[in-house]
Amino acid sequence: MSLMLIGALSACTPAMQPRPVTGELTRTQYLLGLFEISPPQGSDWYEMPRAKGFLAYGKKLETNNRTFVASVRVHDTGVKFASESDFLAFVKTARASDTDPDRFEQLLHDEKLDETKPPFCTRFHLKARDKVISRSSGSPSFLEAKGFSCLHPNKQKIVTVEYSERAPSPFQDPILLAEGEHFINSLVIKEAAEKTARIVDTSTGDSVEEPTGWKRLLLRRGSGMPGGGFFFVREIDGVPEPQNNMDDSVRASYGQGRSISFKKVERPVPAGKHRIKLAGRYVFAAPIDNLLRSAAAYRVEGEIEVTLLPAVEYRVRGVLEEFRQEVWLEESATGKRIGEKVVNIAAEDDRIRAMAGASFACCNLHYQDEWISDENLWGLPFIPAGTPIAIREYGRNRIHVLVDGRQMTIGHDYGRKQETKEQLVAKLVVKDDPSKLITSYPPAIQEAIRSGKLLRGMSKQQVILSLGFPRPDLTTSPDSPVWKYSTVDDGDVELIWGTDGLLSELRAEEKELPAKILFTGRQVAESGQR
Repeated sequence: MSLMLIGALSACTPAMQPRPVTGELTRTQYLLGLFEISPPQGSDWYEMPRAKGFLAYGKKLETNNRTFVASVRVHDTGVKFASESDFLAFVKTARASDTDPDRFEQLLHDEKLDETKPPFCTRFHLKARDKVISRSSGSPSFLEAKGFSCLHPNKQKIVTVEYSERAPSPFQDPILLAEGEHFINSLVIKEAAEKTARIVDTSTGDSVEEPTGWKRLLLRRGSGMPGGGFFFVREIDGVPEPQNNMDDSVRASYGQGRSISFKKVERPVPAGKHRIKLAGRYVFAAPIDNLLRSAAAYRVEGEIEVTLLPAVEYRVRGVLEEFRQEVWLEESATGKRIGEKVVNIAAEDDRIRAMAGASFACCNLHYQDEWISDENLWGLPFIPAGTPIAIREYGRNRIHVLVDGRQMTIGHDYGRKQETKEQLVAKLVVKDDPSKLITSYPPAIQEAIRSGKLLRGMSKQQVILSLGFPRPDLTTSPDSPVWKYSTVDDGDVELIWGTDGLLSELRAEEKELPAKILFTGRQVAESGQR
């Protein structure tokens, strides 16, 4: 394996685009979640094109008749070893058979168990003479390699890490030898047995349950959409992923005009540490739309470092909008983000400029898709109180706004007789951030507001912060002893105010409805409100 590898890598053409080992490429590298290794130290090292379980570096030298390579390769064994001596015999035979006797004259093959390494590790030293005369020197080249082969504790993978040289004479440069030794000795074998996690690509066409809270999606879900946002894995540990949901969906949509077909893609990934390149792209089914429509420019891509847990499913999520283009990885079951969020910096800068001087959401504002109606249906997701809002323009019965960079619309739908659209905006979009007020309340009240629910004993101000304002045509005055809210399930609930001005009771025809709106049923005595 070693001697053949030198020749293969020395033949790399410029089209293969080796990358200089600088910046992020100097960090620890991961292979299959089972091994870690540090790139070679020193100057003029280049990373060769990667493959799954394979990583190689070439040293740029002043002379053309020498090649110096450091590499690490992981491969399956397919064999069970009863003892370390069996393992030694296996790798020694495999390494010898990997050398082409018609091309190379074997001069040395020294291989033995290495007691300084974990069990089932061998140290090898190979020398050979290339029978083909070098055009540059007019004489045969010597090929020499040193390194380790180790069996992973899971007994299923062997890793070989080595440095090797092709030159007119055997190893001579002490600096190269020191850099090679540092590389092979940086190998770390992860002790945990190999287990797998799963990563699922997602898109705006997926039917993902909307949590209560501020959620951003580019398009409404449904069939027949002309395009969609796709969030997927581009690379794992520097190796391109062969399949993702964007490419599959584009292929599946060929010949369907302007209607895109969303395809799902998921992949097993060994548990452990990985560097994963995530991407988000908005694409249309029709190629002409990708040229003409602005959303086709929405994209984000970047690398995160994460530790994947065995038997856990993760999904790639993101947002693609004019002022916010982000992608991240999260646990599918909990929605908990792992690793950093990848952000399109240019879009983020535009968002900051667009939101300069913004006001704030007065309270939790319920919305559907991009519409914030004064109907204010409880049970819809909501924009949290204190979220920045910038007014863009007034329409006939609507107000166009940016909600923390997302384009949305406030609908003046039901209260046109009770208030003007300017009065509606003055209620919903306020100059002072209510988050500071919320933090002054007892913890239980704070939790209820952040959950969009109620506690008996709340003040009217606290109820508005949590549920928003009641529909204007159903509750015409804030001094009314009864406030009426509608729900997304076509139910109605009445809030009864006590003589002390605090919430006393909830009343509804649907007996279970009040319990749904009350925050875990805790009473004001527990909250410390009085």
